[in-house]
Amino acid sequence: QATGVTPGRWIRAYSGAINVKWFGVKGDSDGTTGNGTDDTVVLQAIFSAIHTSKFYSIFMPQGKYRITSTLTVPNAPVGSAIDSSFKLEGESLRGTLIVADGAETAIELGETARTTAYTQDDTYSGYISNMSFSGIGSNYAIRCEWRYNRTTIDNCYAYGFDKAAFAQDREISDVLYVSDSKAWGLSLNNCKAKFNAIGFLISSHQTSMNNCLGALNDYGTVIQRGISVDLNDCDMEANATYEIEVRDASNLNIRGLYCETGYNSTYSIPGEGSKAVTPHPAINIAPTVLISGLNINNCWFKTNNIITSMIQVDTSSFSVYALTISNNLFGVSSTITADYIVDITGTSLFKSSYLSNYAANGAFTSGAVSYVNGFSFLDDTFGGAGNSGTFKTTPSFINLGVTGFSDISTVNVRVAQHGNIISLDIIDLTITGTSNASTFTLTGLPASLRPTTNHKLVSGLWASDNGNNRDDCRAQIATTGVITLYKDASAGSSTTWTATGTKRLRGNLITYMLD
Repeated sequence: QATGVTPGRWIRAYSGAINVKWFGVKGDSDGTTGNGTDDTVVLQAIFSAIHTSKFYSIFMPQGKYRITSTLTVPNAPVGSAIDSSFKLEGESLRGTLIVADGAETAIELGETARTTAYTQDDTYSGYISNMSFSGIGSNYAIRCEWRYNRTTIDNCYAYGFDKAAFAQDREISDVLYVSDSKAWGLSLNNCKAKFNAIGFLISSHQTSMNNCLGALNDYGTVIQRGISVDLNDCDMEANATYEIEVRDASNLNIRGLYCETGYNSTYSIPGEGSKAVTPHPAINIAPTVLISGLNINNCWFKTNNIITSMIQVDTSSFSVYALTISNNLFGVSSTITADYIVDITGTSLFKSSYLSNYAANGAFTSGAVSYVNGFSFLDDTFGGAGNSGTFKTTPSFINLGVTGFSDISTVNVRVAQHGNIISLDIIDLTITGTSNASTFTLTGLPASLRPTTNHKLVSGLWASDNGNNRDDCRAQIATTGVITLYKDASAGSSTTWTATGTKRLRGNLITYMLD
């Protein structure tokens, strides 16, 4: 203090980020439970003051900062003119570590116990980058309360959390928000998550994940709910339950994903965690409300072990609309098999969905394509040997009944619905025995798709009878739900099939329009 100057407090002449160590934060833990100074109180005081000062950026230099309760970044007062942004940066990904030692959440953006209703303009933005998070008996690394929008998390790594590493959860304050039902704007870039229950938990709108890695978690990524969610060029592999699970989403785009599954061992990283992993499908689509507009494009799926399918769809409880799987590579090694690319179970509606332009390298071994309500197959291409298995449904919705014949060696029938137009594709029906009859009869169509005698069929079938080709086989509806295929195209013909030799039906489509 200079002579003659009135005593008072000094003000730092500085406009950059504030350094937490200016205020006595130690960062002296070794990363284990109970070790080092508990920095919770001082760090929380800094976070709480962020909206009442002109400093909006916080810097945490190299160190391991132990906390024992959640660090909350509060919302600015409702209707205030105070800047509501928040910026927190570490020195480097591995240099700055926050050790959540029994804390519910390491950092929470926004308050869960808000007592004032939100308005449409009551939104906040956050930015966190260049640091790691370790969970010791803790649930979350970073959790964005659903009105803390436009949040970006860059170059962060989290491991050891019991619920999720990175999460935006819009549910925690739903009852207090009165104007706009959207939570939006979370961006995760170059982030990594290992040894957590869930690597990335998405419950928000307009969310993007870019170049993120989720490995050795129970789930790599879970899409809990959201509209307009994009996963771009991410890597999800060696997770214990699923690489990705989709529960409720509209307009979800998964692009450029590298997804490797089929691991069967226990993996450990000293100081970070251990995870037992067994083979499973890569993506599980299991709607808890509704999934509409899910696009999986330009991805590479790979398995290192025997699995039932690459993509599993369960419509047991709720429906899936507009699933598009296109331009993907599905790969298995020469000694490993996968039953199906896509395995669809359940009886709820599955409509207006497409599989197109895919390559399946290796052996997909089980069964022929079977019925999926509303599934279209476009420009299918296969690579490698043994690719007989493509799509499976359980239970099978179409059963092929054949009147007067036995010894069926090949049955391959596809059914697709385009609005109220139904298409039956008789790919191959082959009988190798000596049975003889005049008709093949397809039965077992679901009641909602059955034609009646009022429907006109359009068909273009080809037949082979003991080596002799027949053109223009006729399809006719004799009774509701039964389509009879005649060897001879002439109306009313009862020309019989030869009693010996191989008999085969192949062709284009039988189509008809529902009422």
